[in-house]
Amino acid sequence: MSIFEFRKPVAEQPHRNQLVMLRQTLDRLEAETEETPQIADLKRILAGRIAELERKTA
Repeated sequence: MSIFEFRKPVAEQPHRNQLVMLRQTLDRLEAETEETPQIADLKRILAGRIAELERKTA
């Protein structure tokens, strides 16, 4: 999956697996020891997508 997949609009009723997958990806990135600007951007995007999905599922 590319970084562009995370920038797509969130569906009206997100699938629970989307949220799980994004959280797992963010957890793996946070475990990385090397923080590059690209990794930091991806983390920020993922955190935003997770928050968006959580609002839609609440």
